[in-house]
Amino acid sequence: MAASEFTGLQELLQLDFDPQALKDRYDLERDKRLRAEGAKQYIKMEGEYQKYLDDTFHQDRHDRDPVAADVDVVIIGGGFAGLQTAAQLRKVGVDNFRIIERAHDYGGTWLYNQYPGAACDSEAYCYLPLLEDTGYIPSQRYTDAEEIQQHAQRIGHRFNLHAQTLFQTSVNSATWNEDGRRWTIETDRGDTLRARFVVLAAGESFTSGKLPGIPGINRFKGDSFHSARWDYQVTGGNTHGDLYKLREKRVAVIGTGASAVQIIPVVARYAKHLYVFQRTPALVASRQSFPTDPEWAAGLEPGWQERRAWNMMANVEGNPSAEPLYTNGVVSDSASLSITLRNLGAEVAEMAGKAGVELTLKQRLALANMTFMEKLRARIDDTVDDPNVAESLKPYFASWCKRPTFSDDYYPTFNRSNVTLVSCPAGVDEITEHGLVVDGVECGADLIVYASGLAATNPELFQVAQFPITGRNGVTLQERWRDEFRNLHGMLVSGLPNYFQMTLVGNGLGANYLYGNGKQAMHIAWIVNHCLEGEVASVEATVEAEEAWLIAMRESWSTRRIAAARMNIGECTPSYVNNEGNPDDAKAVLNNFYGGGIIKYAKILEEWRNHEILEGYAKTSLEE
Repeated sequence: MAASEFTGLQELLQLDFDPQALKDRYDLERDKRLRAEGAKQYIKMEGEYQKYLDDTFHQDRHDRDPVAADVDVVIIGGGFAGLQTAAQLRKVGVDNFRIIERAHDYGGTWLYNQYPGAACDSEAYCYLPLLEDTGYIPSQRYTDAEEIQQHAQRIGHRFNLHAQTLFQTSVNSATWNEDGRRWTIETDRGDTLRARFVVLAAGESFTSGKLPGIPGINRFKGDSFHSARWDYQVTGGNTHGDLYKLREKRVAVIGTGASAVQIIPVVARYAKHLYVFQRTPALVASRQSFPTDPEWAAGLEPGWQERRAWNMMANVEGNPSAEPLYTNGVVSDSASLSITLRNLGAEVAEMAGKAGVELTLKQRLALANMTFMEKLRARIDDTVDDPNVAESLKPYFASWCKRPTFSDDYYPTFNRSNVTLVSCPAGVDEITEHGLVVDGVECGADLIVYASGLAATNPELFQVAQFPITGRNGVTLQERWRDEFRNLHGMLVSGLPNYFQMTLVGNGLGANYLYGNGKQAMHIAWIVNHCLEGEVASVEATVEAEEAWLIAMRESWSTRRIAAARMNIGECTPSYVNNEGNPDDAKAVLNNFYGGGIIKYAKILEEWRNHEILEGYAKTSLEE
């Protein structure tokens, strides 16, 4: 925005704040955090940093003989994307498949997201998939990681998947054989699977964390681990707490994102002292979770989950057909943040109309967001006792600049005498043998927890898989995607016949990621069954279809809710949302998704299936 775009609007609109002064403050806080290296400031957990990726939960490796098999489908990944795909294949009668999972159990990210306080921040009744199929109702509105992981096991048992799953197995390569029209998948256990179809269920990209590239990170003599691989041998306890081994330890948590907001209140209750190293303050909205009322659950009618999940996303996306959600007999809306911002936008428009002021869409959306953020900052003042700490905790950016988080315990934690906030907008200077240095001052620590996020959102680190996926003419997916991502509906790639992927790239999955994964799983199962029944040997996206989908994605960015973010994203504080201040990168998250939302995305897939002609695909029959 122009430097004077808000000048005079406080008086004209009778606002409680000066939007121009606030915009100047936003710019100042952003500039403090901009770094020349951008997304390259992070380190991938490999090589000398591989230890941060090691499985700390189940280290015993069970021996077994290599498997050689010919199957219809190989699903790579036993997280919720892979589980939903397997379930949908079962539903359409495709039973000859295998799942390959590198961990010891199902769950993917949620198998490893077992840090203290871990829980979903999307309503569990909508978020956890296949609830009606498994006959399960979550115990609370926002259920914890332990219950989520148990539900992954429940799906495995309900659809009899264990016998068809190769656990503790990593894929070494997936190679398309044109003559046999089969994929050959080889693993680190000596397995060789030949499959008509391959589904990459994104586990590799989501369970790989990233580390801040702090000088001296390997010099530290104390314990350290990434939040995605919490080590209870070091802390004691479990996801619910009882971290008894921290009672005499000084703990440093680096990061204040979604995981850290959940971790910090729990660690603070047990650590001798907790130091929170904050580069950018978190946006922490109220959580308001509660136990599930058995009477409410007993009154749910068949099809309830699909209706509820659809309605939740309709509210998030501003769909006029959206209705209020009821839980335990009262209105309970998981889309409250989106609804609040829309209502504030309407209020701003009304004030402008009364004042005879014509606002651009960009101004109107920014003013609504400033109003919301002012209320959030006031709540911090009301909650945190020390005015200096409260000021340091205040996020001075728009709500779309960083992923919103939810907690009722986070801000009160900073009133504890054993908690110190270390504000370091430029990041930690270095790590020594005994602690962390900020502005030339060393802070001693016995344990460092890196709550620094996952590699999936970082174009410098992201790989859809850690192994080569080699398609027609010996060209790998990595080579095809060297400069930019191209696919159809986020799932099919030209040159890779009978290949499907379920990743962030090119999809429209939005806020409720697992709900969108379910729509993808249905789509993949339909195509596989269609090909098997119709004797279609291979299908793949055409180059023309990929180009059309790329255009459709770009056109979708003009929707009102996405336009708000895209118009202002370059002015945001650095985060993964704007690729650490470089939003124009072709591989940045914001440049590689369908902006119409889950509901429109699912409708596109449904309408495509209704044609039953595999439009946009190059296909080969078995006779050719």
